[in-house]
Amino acid sequence: MMEPQFIDAGRGETLVILSLQTYEELVGQSGRTSARKGKVKGTADKMRADVASRLTSGANPVKVWREYRGLKSKDLAATAGISAGYLSQIETGSRTGTVKVISALAGALNVSSDDLT
Repeated sequence: MMEPQFIDAGRGETLVILSLQTYEELVGQSGRTSARKGKVKGTADKMRADVASRLTSGANPVKVWREYRGLKSKDLAATAGISAGYLSQIETGSRTGTVKVISALAGALNVSSDDLT
C-alpha cells in the first residue's frame, strides 16, 4: 500500500494524496456506499482544464469562473452586492475591483480571491 503524500498548497492548505484503495476504505468507513456514485470520471478534470486554458490565454478570471459556474452577470453581481455595470467593467478590464469586491466575487464563485487576480 502506498504511503500518503502531503503537499503544501499554500494559503494554509495541505493536500493529501492517497491510493484509491485507501480512499475508498475511508469513504466506506464514513458510511457512504461509494465515493464515485453518480460521477463521470474525468468530467471535472476536463472542465478544470478548460478553465486553466482560458486563464492562461489571458481571459478575465472573473468572467471565466462566472461562465464555468453557469452564472448570469446580473446574478453574480447581485450575489456579490455590486451593480451589473460594475461587474461588466471588471470583466472587460476597464476597472479593477477593490479588495472587498474581489473578495465578495470570490465568495459568490466559490474560489479564492487569488483565483480572480
